[in-house]
Amino acid sequence: MKGIIQFTITKGDRYFVAQGVDLPIVTQGETLDELTHNIREAVDLALENENASEFGLTPTPSVLVNFEHALMIDIQPLMHFVFTRCLVNFVEGFMLFGRNKLNDLR
Repeated sequence: MKGIIQFTITKGDRYFVAQGVDLPIVTQGETLDELTHNIREAVDLALENENASEFGLTPTPSVLVNFEHALMIDIQPLMHFVFTRCLVNFVEGFMLFGRNKLNDLR
């Protein structure tokens, strides 16, 4: 028996959306506070007059949420800087190493 009901939360254009992993529940809210309230209400309604053990749950399960939020960062300029700096270091090192080798051959 599980003592936890899991939800995954995603952010849409306008609403936060919670989707049940263990129960077929989907709800939404404009804020995370509203969504939290709606999740509690939806779980209560889904388990009302039901035997929680039929869903593989303990009589008083807890709710666990996972909020997934993508952070978009433009890393191209940073990658270009890092690659350019590595290339400069490589060329400087090669030139230094090459000069030393030339002096050794003379």
